[in-house]
Amino acid sequence: MTLERITEMNIDYAIQIQEELFPGESGRTNFEESMDESSGYEYFLLYEDGTCIGVIGIYSYPEDQNSAWLGWFGIREEFRRKKLGTTALKAFEKMASARGYLFARLYTDAVNNEVAIAFYQANGYVSESYQNPLDPACMKYKTVIFSKALTPRPLELWDNRSIHLTEQIAKQEKYSNRNTATMRVYIDFDDVICETAKHFCCIAKELFDIDLPYQEVQFFNLKKSFDLDDAQYEDLMKAGHLPQTLLAYEETPGASEIINKWVDEGHEVSFVTGRPFDSYEPSRRWLDEHGLERVPLYCVDKYGREQFTSDFTFSMTLEQLYGMTFDFAVEDSPAAFEHVLHFDGCTVAIFNRPWNVKAELPNENFVRCADWDEIDRVFRAGV
Repeated sequence: MTLERITEMNIDYAIQIQEELFPGESGRTNFEESMDESSGYEYFLLYEDGTCIGVIGIYSYPEDQNSAWLGWFGIREEFRRKKLGTTALKAFEKMASARGYLFARLYTDAVNNEVAIAFYQANGYVSESYQNPLDPACMKYKTVIFSKALTPRPLELWDNRSIHLTEQIAKQEKYSNRNTATMRVYIDFDDVICETAKHFCCIAKELFDIDLPYQEVQFFNLKKSFDLDDAQYEDLMKAGHLPQTLLAYEETPGASEIINKWVDEGHEVSFVTGRPFDSYEPSRRWLDEHGLERVPLYCVDKYGREQFTSDFTFSMTLEQLYGMTFDFAVEDSPAAFEHVLHFDGCTVAIFNRPWNVKAELPNENFVRCADWDEIDRVFRAGV
C-alpha cells in the first residue's frame, strides 16, 4: 500500500473520492489547509496496486502534541472486507510513532455506525463518549472518541477536552451541498418552553396562602412578585425545583413541535437555562419526555445564584456562555437581556409574559412574540 500526499495537483480527485466515502460532507477546506506546511494537517490518497482505494489523514491539536489524530479515513466500498482498512490504520499508527506521538486518536459518529466502531475496537482502540458544553455541535452530532497507546506508556483518555467539532462542522458546511443556512439558536427554558410561573403561583398558594393570579405576576423576581421574606423565598425556590415538581411543568403550546422542526432542518439548537445546576437531571428528563432529546441543555449561572464551583458537565459560567455564538435567541426575562446582547447580530424573540410587557427592549434586534407560531415566523425571516 502506498500513500500519495493530497496537493493542488490531485485535490479535485481527492474530493471526488472523499465525497464518495462521505456523501453530503466536504473535506475541501481541510485538504486546502493541509497544503500549508505549518498547518499540522496532512491528507493522503491510499493506493493498492495502482488503484486508489480511499483517503486518510493525520493531524494534531496545538494544545496536545502527544496525540496524533486520524482524519477523513475511509476505504471505498469495493475494497472493503479485504483487510486493507487495517493495513491503512497500521500505516497511520506507524507514521504517528515515527513522529514521536504517544497516542493515536480519532472521533466518529456514535450512532448508526456499528461497523466502524467494531473495526476500531478490534484494532485495540478504547472508546469514550464526547460531551463538551463549549463544543455544542457534540450534542447534535453524537460523537465517540477512540484512543490507543503507541508506546508502553499507559493510555490517557481524552476526557472531554475539546476536539473543535463545531469548528470542523463549519468547515465542512462551507462547501457542502446544503441550501439552507444553519442557524445557531439559544432557547431559554422556563416560561419559554414550559409554564413555570403558573406552577409557582400554585406553590405560593399552597405554602403561604398567597393567591396571586398568573396575569398579575409583574416581576421576574418572584420574591418581589409574591412579596416574600428571605425565608419564604428560599422555601418557594426549593419547592419549585424539586424533581417531581420540575417534571410536572406543562409544555408551552407549540414549543416542542417547532423546535424539532428546526433541528430536522439542520439548525443547531441549545437550551440555556438559569435553573440551579443541580436541577440538570430532572430538567434533562423533562426535555426527553417531551421529545426534545436531541437538543443539549446548559445550566448557566445567569443571575448570580450559584454559591459553589460546579463539577457538572453541562454547567457553565457567564464568561463561557459569552464565548459561544448564536444567531437567534428566545427569552422572556428582562434580567437576561444583557446576556443575549453579547451575541453580535443575534435576533432575540421575546416571549410576551406579564413580567416583561412593560420592559423596554434594548434595540431593534429584539422582537416581541405572542406564541411559538409567531416566534417561528420571526425565525424564518432570518434564515
